Amino acid sequence: MSAALLACSGTGHSEEVARRSDVSVPLAFQGVERVQVLCLVQGENGVAPAAERDILCDTIVEEATRASPVPVAAIMLGDPQVLAPASLTILAHGSITGARDQRLLALAMRPYSVTAGQSDILFGAPPQVVRLGDKAALQAAVGEALNHILPWRQGQAAARPVAN
Repeated sequence: MSAALLACSGTGHSEEVARRSDVSVPLAFQGVERVQVLCLVQGENGVAPAAERDILCDTIVEEATRASPVPVAAIMLGDPQVLAPASLTILAHGSITGARDQRLLALAMRPYSVTAGQSDILFGAPPQVVRLGDKAALQAAVGEALNHILPWRQGQAAARPVAN
């Protein structure tokens, strides 16, 4: 059982428990040994500058590292680690719009892992919109999104139910 699973289940105090699988943890998160963050940020004229992508990615890595029982790192497009069996990739897609001093970032995030199909995660966190350049707002939005998609955030053992 991976450290992530132990952290999700809250029962990491016994070797015997560590040998069992915990059905309260979504299948896509079982066996995760590392989390990686893959960011794409687009502007009105195509892909945004790398500096804007890096701000987003660094913020996600910083926030995802909090309470994570496994290592978290940023990766770039084309990195084969996306397909590694013990990895979970947070896909972050940002879209920038607006004039210079009124620029907004619309952010969508979801987890991705290579699975057998029946445990695929189809949806992620609700989209967030923040003013570009407001670091505190970006951290809050990223933290809220991660609370929705990572089962070890805020002690949750499984994905949140969909509210009507």
